[in-house]
Amino acid sequence: MTIAAIEHIVIDSNGNAKIKDSRIKVIHLVMAKNANNWSVENLIDEYPHLAPAAIYAAFAYYYDHKEEMEQKIEEYSKYSEEMASKNANSSVRKKLLEAKEKK
Repeated sequence: MTIAAIEHIVIDSNGNAKIKDSRIKVIHLVMAKNANNWSVENLIDEYPHLAPAAIYAAFAYYYDHKEEMEQKIEEYSKYSEEMASKNANSSVRKKLLEAKEKK
């Protein structure tokens, strides 16, 4: 039996799975799908520059590496929460909010 590789997915020098010939990481597609409660078809509409086969390949990769990917998603989420908390009262944020209120 021959095992077929997922041809639309490459691993970059940092170990991140990405869509071949793009800067889109598999994890970002998964997170976008989960955060917005999208279907794969919604992702195809949102990322028209990606071939539908590439998006489906991203999810094939995700399911083949689900435990590892879920761990990375958890790490990303924790980091995002830490940064949001850390910068919640920054002077730049306050100025941006003030400018937004003036509009």
